[in-house]
Amino acid sequence: MHSDDKPFECGICRKGFKTNSEVKRHHIVHSGEKRFMCDICSMCFSAGSSLHRHMRIHRGEKPYQCEACGKSFRSSGDVTKHNLTHTGEKPFKCPFKCEHCPITMFTKSQIKVHMRTHTKEKHFKCEQCDVRYATREALKVHMRSHTGEKPYDCDVCRKAFASVTALKVHAVIHSGVKKFQCQVCNKLFSQNAHLKTHALIHTGERPFSCTDCDQKFTRKHHLDNHIKIHTGEKPYHCIVCHQTFALKQYLVSHMRVHTGEKPYKCPVCHVGFSQYTEQKIHTRRHLKSDYVTPSRSQRRKRLARVKTTVVKFTDDSDE
Repeated sequence: MHSDDKPFECGICRKGFKTNSEVKRHHIVHSGEKRFMCDICSMCFSAGSSLHRHMRIHRGEKPYQCEACGKSFRSSGDVTKHNLTHTGEKPFKCPFKCEHCPITMFTKSQIKVHMRTHTKEKHFKCEQCDVRYATREALKVHMRSHTGEKPYDCDVCRKAFASVTALKVHAVIHSGVKKFQCQVCNKLFSQNAHLKTHALIHTGERPFSCTDCDQKFTRKHHLDNHIKIHTGEKPYHCIVCHQTFALKQYLVSHMRVHTGEKPYKCPVCHVGFSQYTEQKIHTRRHLKSDYVTPSRSQRRKRLARVKTTVVKFTDDSDE
């Protein structure tokens, strides 16, 4: 749909709409008013439809299924975009071009939003920490750092992420490609961010400090997790047994107690485990079983055979 079909424009962000009533409803985004609250995690939304979509995360609902591969999604838009990976189809022509870079957009309002990346305009403000963003989508991703929401799951290891970009970066780990090399020890990494973090081992630098106990960390998320020790904060709770957790990954791991899920398989005997660490310890036992440490008596017998062979070799050489 072209911009001519959306004659009503938001005076703040220039986004186009079909009717004036749609513009008025859209203004709630800028006013910060969020009347719809999630009963589980207390996250608030400006629209009831947004809350409805969000609730699928807690319920684990993915009602939209790809007919080609059976993969499930939380929204019809997600499954529509996914279908293009099977067809290779590129159905949209983007007639609106950015004046500053080669990017093209489907509508004029999209180009206006994109232009803010060049003009540095930031209309969308986080109500919790006052950080500003150029687009509503960027603010939406940022808000997940406060709520802990991570709606994008890795198909391989089930690790969750706050954005599609973060998931794509993570997926490189499973590809096995490691093109970033440490100049000190030559260790290889799949991501440049991992290389930079690794480099702190050589420099001894720990840039993230706890203001309560002065403990230092190489990564910010390690500091964020550590701070919860002081605050006692446990915002994630199990809907089955009501046990609470400081980190979302602890809750995800705990839920397997109730579901019986065992996603981590031993590559040798294919036994399943609910925790990655359990699978790792188990797999090491297979590796160790290839070499059994000889007992003291076995070592004595081997040493005696060696001595006998040496003596015999000496006697033969004298002849």
